[in-house]
Amino acid sequence: MPAKGLVLASVRARQVLPRVGHYRWGVTGNRVTPLCHYRVMAINQSALDFAHAARLLGREARRRGLVAPSYRSPPRIVGVQRSLRRFPKGGATVAVQLKGRPWLAVLGDMIEGVVVANGLLPPHADRLRNDLWQAVGAQPAQSSSPRATAA
Repeated sequence: MPAKGLVLASVRARQVLPRVGHYRWGVTGNRVTPLCHYRVMAINQSALDFAHAARLLGREARRRGLVAPSYRSPPRIVGVQRSLRRFPKGGATVAVQLKGRPWLAVLGDMIEGVVVANGLLPPHADRLRNDLWQAVGAQPAQSSSPRATAA
């Protein structure tokens, strides 16, 4: 019986939908929803930015002769904002939480993932962090410390 009700519903929909004025003919001759309906759909821009930043950071790491970690989102561990998984052959995966976080915090975790995956220590790590921040086109807020102005 449910199949008969489904068939009747689809027949009824075909009778009603052609009368609705907001459907247009597509290129193939089929009726399609107009472009005005696509404006309502939300595009996850942060996922696109995440993919672009991951490619850029990987390219910059390889250019410097470092291991470029792979990136994923969200982390498999519930409740953490970032995690690092190492592989026996030397690779690493950095997992970063995107939802509900500022974009600069996500970028900072991705950059820190490159530093930690390569095991860099302070002089080289600081230089790499600054270079990667410049590569992604964002510079974090610099704190004005007395040591920086006295030097």
